[in-house]
Amino acid sequence: MFARSTDNLVSGNIVSSNGFHKASNRRGDGIRVFRYADRNTVKDNQVFENAANGIRVDSQNNMIISNRTRDNATGVRPGDAAAFDLYDTNTAPACDANVWSHNTYETAFPKCTTEL
Repeated sequence: MFARSTDNLVSGNIVSSNGFHKASNRRGDGIRVFRYADRNTVKDNQVFENAANGIRVDSQNNMIISNRTRDNATGVRPGDAAAFDLYDTNTAPACDANVWSHNTYETAFPKCTTEL
């Protein structure tokens, strides 16, 4: 979701194999909520085998609920930024009021993505 897109629902999708276009290009996330895209819901999606993060949230007051993620970050090379199945760039305070709940994952960062 691009910046300033608010109050949206992303639900029931299968998202896989993003970000493998060219080795020199930036790695792609499965689902990404960009900065200032607040109050959105990402729910009941299956997010697998994307080059970078499975679900990445850069904004606040979003709900990320009941998604299934695994085997993301398969395109990360040495020197690339770390990537995870669940990733919230708002590490303090506590994911900036994003709610992460009932998601399945193999890797996640920071801890607030897995506490609920």
